[in-house]
Amino acid sequence: MKIRRFVLVFVVGLLLSAVVLIPGVRARQAEVFEAQSRANYSSAQSLLADSQPVSALHMITISRSPKANSISRDSWINLEIQANTQLKYAKRLKNLFYKYPRLVLSNDKAARLITRI
Repeated sequence: MKIRRFVLVFVVGLLLSAVVLIPGVRARQAEVFEAQSRANYSSAQSLLADSQPVSALHMITISRSPKANSISRDSWINLEIQANTQLKYAKRLKNLFYKYPRLVLSNDKAARLITRI
C-alpha cells in the first residue's frame, strides 16, 4: 500500500514538474535564439563595414531565420544586398530583385549593378 502511494505521488510529481518546467525551458530557448540572432546580425554588419563581404554573407545565410522576432526579415535582406553589392555578385542581386524589388532598388549600387546585366 505504501509503495502504491509512493509511486502515485512520484508520478504526479513528475507530471507537475513537467508541466511547470517545459514552458520555462522553451521560453529560455527563445531568449537564447534571439540573443544569438542579434549578435550574428551585429557581427555581419561589422564584417561588412570592415570590407569582408564573403564572411558577412556566410554569417547572413547561416543566421537569417524566420523565427527571429527582434530583427526583421527586411534588415537581413538589406545586409545580404549590401554584401552581394560589395562582391559585385549581380546574378544573386537579380534573384533578390525578383523577390524583393523595393529593397534592392533602395540600394543605389545594387540597382546599378542589376541594370548592367
